[in-house]
Amino acid sequence: MHFPELRPEFRGTQLPETVVHLTGPRSAIARPVREFLELTYPTADVVDCLRAVAQGCPARPLVLKGDRGRGKSHLMAVIHHAIEHPAEVEAWAESWARNANIQGLAGLKLTTGFKAITRAINDNDDGMFLWEVLFNHHKYGAFAKVQYEGKKQDAPQPSQRIYEEMFTAGPTCLILDEFQTWYEGLPERHGERLPKNWAFNAIQLLSQIAEQHPEKLMLVVSVRTNNSEAFAQLQRVNPQLVDFGGPSSLEDRRRLLLHRLFTNRGVFTPSQIADQVRAYADERIRLGFGQLSGPDEQSKRDEVVACWPFSPELIDLLEKQILLSQNAQETREAIKILAALCRVRQDGNPLLTPADFHVDGDNDSARSLLTSIAQGEQEKLGEIAAANLRKVIESGESVPNARAIISSIWVRSLGSTNQIGGTRRQLQLDTTKIAAIDDNAFRAEMGRLVDHSVNIHADDKAEEQRRLRIGADENPQTKVKAWARNDREWTSGGHYPSLDVEHLRLTISHLLQPESRELNAQVIVLGPQWRTNPWLDVPDTRQHPSNWDRPAVIVLPDPPEIHGASTDAVLGVWLKEHVPKHRNWVRFLLPPPSIQPAAGLFADVELRQIARCSYLTSKRCWGITEPAFFDQHAGFDKTLRDRLRLRFARVSCLHRWSFDRPETCGFVSDLIAGEAVRTHGDVISAAEAIATENGFDTLVFQQVATTMAGQSKTVGDLLRDLEDPAVTGDCLPFFGIKHVQERLIDLVVANVIAIRSGGTWNRAIPGEDAGESKRRLSQALYRTGSEQRSMQLGLPGKIPTAGPMPEPQPTPAPDIISLPTPPIGGPQPPAVPPGGPQTPPSPVPPPGQPAGQRTESRRSPPASKTNLLSWIEQQRDIPAGAPLEASLRLTGVSVIELRKLLQSLPVSVQPSVEVQWTADGQGGRA
Repeated sequence: MHFPELRPEFRGTQLPETVVHLTGPRSAIARPVREFLELTYPTADVVDCLRAVAQGCPARPLVLKGDRGRGKSHLMAVIHHAIEHPAEVEAWAESWARNANIQGLAGLKLTTGFKAITRAINDNDDGMFLWEVLFNHHKYGAFAKVQYEGKKQDAPQPSQRIYEEMFTAGPTCLILDEFQTWYEGLPERHGERLPKNWAFNAIQLLSQIAEQHPEKLMLVVSVRTNNSEAFAQLQRVNPQLVDFGGPSSLEDRRRLLLHRLFTNRGVFTPSQIADQVRAYADERIRLGFGQLSGPDEQSKRDEVVACWPFSPELIDLLEKQILLSQNAQETREAIKILAALCRVRQDGNPLLTPADFHVDGDNDSARSLLTSIAQGEQEKLGEIAAANLRKVIESGESVPNARAIISSIWVRSLGSTNQIGGTRRQLQLDTTKIAAIDDNAFRAEMGRLVDHSVNIHADDKAEEQRRLRIGADENPQTKVKAWARNDREWTSGGHYPSLDVEHLRLTISHLLQPESRELNAQVIVLGPQWRTNPWLDVPDTRQHPSNWDRPAVIVLPDPPEIHGASTDAVLGVWLKEHVPKHRNWVRFLLPPPSIQPAAGLFADVELRQIARCSYLTSKRCWGITEPAFFDQHAGFDKTLRDRLRLRFARVSCLHRWSFDRPETCGFVSDLIAGEAVRTHGDVISAAEAIATENGFDTLVFQQVATTMAGQSKTVGDLLRDLEDPAVTGDCLPFFGIKHVQERLIDLVVANVIAIRSGGTWNRAIPGEDAGESKRRLSQALYRTGSEQRSMQLGLPGKIPTAGPMPEPQPTPAPDIISLPTPPIGGPQPPAVPPGGPQTPPSPVPPPGQPAGQRTESRRSPPASKTNLLSWIEQQRDIPAGAPLEASLRLTGVSVIELRKLLQSLPVSVQPSVEVQWTADGQGGRA
């Protein structure tokens, strides 16, 4: 791509001095006039100054007002050459008027016959006072000095007559640079303001002469501000003011920069430039001015062409933010900075943006210039930015534009305004060169870069308005993330070995246990070795099975299914190997089926890093001494908890046990819906409620209690059978001793059983209110420890109605507990008459069916439920709405499964059930 050529003085190894001096052998007024004019661009201020010294101009002193670096000294040099070389300056002005259509220069005729005295009076080379400048440099100054010295005793400063005689003999253009600096630096003598008073009188006399006798004196003075005492003295004669703040001043300064830097930029046509910068111009509209259209949009495109080979954003950044520093000299520094940037431009780069100030060393001169302008801690930001770039590269993350982005953030972090830093859109535009960058890809790239740059800070605004900046202090959030990504720090030999695992377990435990109430079950969160050595990761020995005093909700970090094994098989084997007793106290809390075993809790890299961030910012780590880190804790902890809430949504409890073949054990598993959690207040309570509803069969419990009451067993016998299931067989989930107590009292209230406590039988009293009965029995039967376990069960019809009875000896619990027969009153199998089965009688028509009407029946072969449904669909001759009598034979079904099946039947159906099972509990049918 084409690029303009730098002027020769900017191509060397050392950048030239761009400050304009008005004194000395290398000053602007000592240079050949043509050489000086070659570097001069006719800005509106230049035109105003030339017209102020042109023939026929009003007789007024000229005051140039502007901050350092605005070009006041250069303008004074232009005026000097216009006075000393009017023909050359007039030819230069005519050329610009003809070739560039610069208004105000055509036909310019400058005043002649004057001698220019141009001095920067703040350097004190001529002495302290203005008359000393004139005495030293006016051709009749020596004569005037003799006159002054002769009358010095009577008048401490020259009279107006001495000045007028000198200027009459030699018309003068007096050009005084740095007038304000000189005036404010005048000393006081013995507490008096004599030097400033004399300076005030001298400038007043000179101003009056310039106003009243323009043919003798032209006065040109420069000041920095209009709120100084020096400016107030000049205002007394209503001078002509050039303040560098006209409507075209910004555009003029940009053109001046380009003219001063390049020799041939004018040979490139606007259309040629527009072709090179089209991608940038399009993105500038899209990212920054999307609301514009028509002429307004085109003007923003034209700005890119006008500023080429620099982006408008770079020029604005230098002028409005960076060069406002007291260390900067504005335009003169901008020229040097941009020249240094051009010298290291990469081939193929169509224009230069803030992203081209590379922080990693290939443009040291440009970076050094920016650093020299920076103030305070900003001087170190370049080195800090380079260190952050190295960290990003060493991380191995895919951040292809890391160099450009960090460089842009660094440049935008300089300056003294309250808008330092860059937004995502600004940084993306700075990075755009020959093609647009995808928004989503850039956002992802920015996220990875910020995560690995500890000195990049962001404000609290919304994403699109958020500014990123480089700071000398470390960003606590980014530092925490960097430590969280370093796996070495979390293994043996690191600073925090396995503390991320511990923090995950503690967070899950706190998340599952409500602070407002105590749960009936304890929550035990297992660690990474839960499959092989689960209790090694549980340092609290009170949570080991041998020390349990209540049911346990065991939280598995991973789905148990692995290598094709079913959940029931894995949990059954695990129970046998790792829980030697109280196996029926266990309730498993599992991840939902959507989470694969390979994506277990501790294998989730992102989740572990969030846990590490939460730990580092907590009061257990950095947060205890550094408030800046603790301020980040709430955000990390909330993210961690929100992620963990979604990981445990399945509860599983034992309902069929087999010690010899634990892989054949059966478990009742149910999903925990969000509605259930909201209803019950927390996950554990919701899991217990679901397990109670779907796993605890009150009818079966009644049968077990009735059977044991008929055998005069104790409550301790019942608890032992519930806490540890038989070698093989179905079992009820155990929800704690309190839960068993409540169910037993309900059976006593219903007059199903009676309980002997303290030598007294407690039973229901006929006619007693149920509520009063429960209150009475609860008070009598709520016991703890050995007193509770020694209470005896009995059947109401087999115990005395009153009076004490001797304590029975406890009966050892049998090794195998079989489910009892259904209670009396349920459906019974038909009795077999003596002599074997008889020939069934002829069928009798059902009531309401006419005699002789034929009844048909069909039976399917044993099959899966899918095949049975298919078989029913094939019976097309059976009317779909006809009332049927149907029987369903099930083999190998458990009581719990049968109960679920019955619950799914329509309310209008009135079925009867026949149940058969073998005495050893090995099988049965229904």
